Amino acid sequence: MVFVYRAAIVAFATFMSTIAGFGLQWLLPAAYVADSKGMIASVVGLVAALLSIVLGLLIWTSHSLFAEQQSQLLTVGAALIRFDYALKGYGPEAAGGRALLREHAEHTYQRFWNHARDGRYAYADLDRDVEAMRVFSPRFVRQWTTKDGSS
Repeated sequence: MVFVYRAAIVAFATFMSTIAGFGLQWLLPAAYVADSKGMIASVVGLVAALLSIVLGLLIWTSHSLFAEQQSQLLTVGAALIRFDYALKGYGPEAAGGRALLREHAEHTYQRFWNHARDGRYAYADLDRDVEAMRVFSPRFVRQWTTKDGSS
């Protein structure tokens, strides 16, 4: 909320400066005011150019963030699919892990795209998801190594 107060102070200062400028315009001779119109137009052009640069940078930054998040999402999605196929190769022993992986993928989707609708905090149930994977992974590794005979 601090930015709202700052914006209000800047708006008030701009308004007061405008009122002071109008007051000075009444006090100065007409020839002096007419000569300064070119300089005022130049300053207005400079401010407009600076604002367009700032707006362009804002748009570029938001597009860059969007492209980065999209790239990360595609990378994670491909990794999940590869991991699911790797678990599929282990047969029925990995069925629980595959189901858990699908459940976590659904929770992740809900966490990032639907949490704004129901007002939940995005990472409220993250501990529960991670703990479920930690419980499954040692059991799966034990089954895999004892069945294989390598342990």
